[in-house]
Amino acid sequence: MATFFLLSGILLLLGGAVCVLYILFDAAMNPSWGRSVLWLLTGAGFVYYIFFEFESQYKWIVTTGAVLGLAAGSKLFMMGAGINI
Repeated sequence: MATFFLLSGILLLLGGAVCVLYILFDAAMNPSWGRSVLWLLTGAGFVYYIFFEFESQYKWIVTTGAVLGLAAGSKLFMMGAGINI
């Protein structure tokens, strides 16, 4: 069971990382890319950017993948690795 949690966590973390990279590339293509990229360097700025400034056809899929993919992936990875916090 631990192997399942570990592999599921790795897959979710990779999916979340892909979503974050998609958001980062979108921010870099923004005309005010300097401000957008600086927003992404802080946690609160990242949340603000993805909910209020990020515009894409797949906004809610990418946003959900970034936030929940990283959160659930890290929890499953820790469960699989036997790390209890």
